[in-house]
Amino acid sequence: MSEENPYEPPDTPLEKKTAPRNAGWWKAFFWLTVVLMVLSAAALPAMPDLGAFDYFDFLLSVVASVGLFGFAFHKPVGVVVFWRYFFYVGLVEAIFFSLVLPFTGVPVYGQVISIDAFYVIGLAFTIALLWAIYQYAYKCSFLWPRA
Repeated sequence: MSEENPYEPPDTPLEKKTAPRNAGWWKAFFWLTVVLMVLSAAALPAMPDLGAFDYFDFLLSVVASVGLFGFAFHKPVGVVVFWRYFFYVGLVEAIFFSLVLPFTGVPVYGQVISIDAFYVIGLAFTIALLWAIYQYAYKCSFLWPRA
């Protein structure tokens, strides 16, 4: 505010356009995701009775990992509109794959899912990945021109 005009608005930005502070955790999460993707890709040929939905899930997981890379390392990959739509596609697929299929007895990646610690860890992993995609698509305006 200037001394001459007391009614002048302050010169503070209304929107935060800086990188998030917890990027180190997301980078570690990204590298963990890469390791799990490589191991999964190596194991896919040996898994019996894979369905089309299993391959679709794996493909979406790879694309989500690319979005996680962009979020963790503050790099714009593609256009923001893609990631906004992808978030909702991933959310619907995750609900169906993680919450509907296991309770109907349909095999996922060749085996019927049992509700145990691995299921809970996988669910937490999926939620964290979707959270990163949401943040990337909607909260990282510093990455996207005119977002």
